Amino acid sequence: MKTVEEKANKYAEEAILALYSDSELMQDFVQKPEKYAKVDFLAGYNEAMKEVKEMKANTQLIAAAPDLLEALMSLMDGVANLPPLVAIGGVLKTEWEQGLKAINKALGK
Repeated sequence: MKTVEEKANKYAEEAILALYSDSELMQDFVQKPEKYAKVDFLAGYNEAMKEVKEMKANTQLIAAAPDLLEALMSLMDGVANLPPLVAIGGVLKTEWEQGLKAINKALGK
C-alpha cells in the first residue's frame, strides 16, 4: 500500500506531465494559474520531499562517517600485513591507493 507521500508525488508527477504534454492545457495554465494552484502546490511539495530525503541521507552519511573511516583504516591495516604480491603490489594496488586517498581526505591531509 502506498503512503500519502507516495500518492501525492505520483499525482504531482502525472499533473506536471499532463501540463507539459498538452499545449492547450499549458496555455490555459499560464493564463489562469489560480485554476491550477493544487498542481503548483503538489509540484512544490514533491520538490520539498526530495530535498528532505536528500537531507536525511546526508545526515545519515555524516553520522556514519567516523565508523566508515575507522573500518577503512582497520581494513587498510589488515591488507598492509598481507604478503606484497597479494596486497599492495598485486591485484589490490588501485583499491589500496583509493583507500589511502579517502583516509587522507577524511583526515584533512
